[in-house]
Amino acid sequence: MATAISTWNILPTFHALGAAVLLILVHSAEAQTILSTIDYSPQQVSTSGSTVAIRMDKSGGARVRTSKQYSYGTFSANIKCPAGDISGFVPAFYTSSLEGSGNQDEIDVEFLGKNKGAIQTNYYVNGQGGREQMISLGFDCSSAFHKYTIQWTSSSIKWFVDDKLVRTATNDGSSPYPTKPSYLYASIWDASSVNGGAWAGTATYANAPYSFQLQGISAS
Repeated sequence: MATAISTWNILPTFHALGAAVLLILVHSAEAQTILSTIDYSPQQVSTSGSTVAIRMDKSGGARVRTSKQYSYGTFSANIKCPAGDISGFVPAFYTSSLEGSGNQDEIDVEFLGKNKGAIQTNYYVNGQGGREQMISLGFDCSSAFHKYTIQWTSSSIKWFVDDKLVRTATNDGSSPYPTKPSYLYASIWDASSVNGGAWAGTATYANAPYSFQLQGISAS
């Protein structure tokens, strides 16, 4: 587990529910243990200073994954959602033991495109979710960068927005709780087909290409 912050690394990865453009930017003292492998479409990811822009359009996206998993930790990012009509898209910042496995442990911060004024928090244990909770932001997530944090310990999961605690899930021993070592992910994907568009809306791509921006993502 990293105890200090020293080296920037770009680490994109894949979200299983659709074509996605994905990225992780980890600021870690253990840079030598974190690898970056881009499977395809590296042109969809660009950087400028400390900002990483993840492009989303009809052509698809990029796919990468971290090699390092974290057994608990604090994960933060300054995030700005894409501008324009992003109905149907779900930009996300989350941990998962392994996307697409079907039995993953996962902790989510998700922006549902049809409502840019809220986030959906959720967590999965052995592939089972159903713990969604919507959090009103009080601002448009595409208007400026804001800090989002997941703090995961053996006793609780805490979600923060701009360092303000917005949700706590406590491990009281009576309910399933995520314990599997997990990768850190960020993604944007088209969720138009989920519940017939009722969840995140239906994508029109009217303002494509879209840019999901992240700054100073950290894992410790």
